[in-house]
Amino acid sequence: GLIQSTVIVYNQMLKQGFGTIFNMEGFGSDNRKMKNIGLYGMSKKAVRYYTESFVLETKNSPVNICFLSPGMVITDLLLKEYRDNPEKNREAFRIFNILADEVETVTPWLAKRILQSSRHGQRVAWLTTGKIISRFLMSPFRKRDVISKHL
Repeated sequence: GLIQSTVIVYNQMLKQGFGTIFNMEGFGSDNRKMKNIGLYGMSKKAVRYYTESFVLETKNSPVNICFLSPGMVITDLLLKEYRDNPEKNREAFRIFNILADEVETVTPWLAKRILQSSRHGQRVAWLTTGKIISRFLMSPFRKRDVISKHL
């Protein structure tokens, strides 16, 4: 789906002489692994590989090919393996409360950055390495609870 839709949209944008395509990354695109989401992670790694290759192939094009990385967003996909046994999954929930964000928090920020993007190969990322480090360093002092209302 992603490859075919990217090529179709790219060709139409090429005809009009401009445009930007964002392919969405997710957990696994950066080689991280986690049990129970192997197929999802593999597909997201493929998204990054394909998009990086397509960026190279379209280097001098008037159409920008970009990456969108929303970070850890609270969705049913994230929580479905953990809802049945909250006690057993306490450590996972602790990590989720440090790193995860609500869709309503992430989406406006991403939309604004998408509209501002203008560089071929640009990555728009919500949960950057710096933000991850900062959240873990601040976690003893700044308690976040973004998970409990979704359980």
